[in-house]
Amino acid sequence: MKEIELIFTDGKYGIEFLFDSDVKCSVTIYHFASEELPVATQGVSYSYRFKSETYHYKRGAAQRFSQPSYSFEPDNYTEEELTMVNPDFSINFDLLPIVIHCVSEEGEDPKQSHSTIGIVEKYSDGSYILKAVKQKIFVDGLSYLLQEIYGLENKTSSSADKSNSDEEADDCGSECVVCMCDLRDTIILPCRHLCLCNACADSLRYQANNCPICRAPFRALLQIRALHKVSASHPAMAAGAHEDGVPPGYVSISLVEALNGPILSSPPAPVLLQGVNKKKSGKKKNKRAVTHNDESATTPTIPIEVPTSREVLNQNA
Repeated sequence: MKEIELIFTDGKYGIEFLFDSDVKCSVTIYHFASEELPVATQGVSYSYRFKSETYHYKRGAAQRFSQPSYSFEPDNYTEEELTMVNPDFSINFDLLPIVIHCVSEEGEDPKQSHSTIGIVEKYSDGSYILKAVKQKIFVDGLSYLLQEIYGLENKTSSSADKSNSDEEADDCGSECVVCMCDLRDTIILPCRHLCLCNACADSLRYQANNCPICRAPFRALLQIRALHKVSASHPAMAAGAHEDGVPPGYVSISLVEALNGPILSSPPAPVLLQGVNKKKSGKKKNKRAVTHNDESATTPTIPIEVPTSREVLNQNA
């Protein structure tokens, strides 16, 4: 779920957003709600002051929620109610201003669901903005709090401007920030920056204790390997190649590519030959070599199957 916003039309506000769904689902918006204790056999439920009607959607990607029959008037409520902030500046988690609840209509009970919790802030010009502050999913009787991983953006796949510089085209956001060679597959915790390959992560554990992006101390390193299922006729299978830790029938791909789609690279620049006897320039790319201090030391590895490009990474609440 993304691009959640308040739309002002005919004197009232409506909520619009984009979402992906692999199955048929229903969407309900609760206002000033409290989450009931999840029951393994029933799923997540909310007690509420009022709610919208339930809207049904088919499976599909990039579906837009925009319902003229739904409206919301934030002027009728206090700032404390809209922002969950009490007069003493404490946070009131017992009353959630807006909850967008999406529930699967297929599969066994309890149904899988996704909840986005939002607050409404007022600008100085009198307009309002909706901010998503938390997302939770309910799967197999357990609730998970979704955390964002920084560094998963595919810069080239979403860029429609072909006039970008070569440097922007080369920097697709998938290379390790240390060696600039291997693909990123290791997350630094707790800052959640995806910026290292596994080899550089092993080296960093013995050389420093700060994230190379934000310089904050880290406590753990988490490697996430994305696997793509391929057919028996795939070139990688025909060649008989097999990577360590990769089950048969799968190939390892970039995590950025798995979540955002194939990385689009710019065509190589033409090579200009100026003469056979001309000496080489001698300029070399400045790339840092990575030395393994301990071959037996490895970071935890989590293999995940990526049948589509719309997987969600979860972290236990």
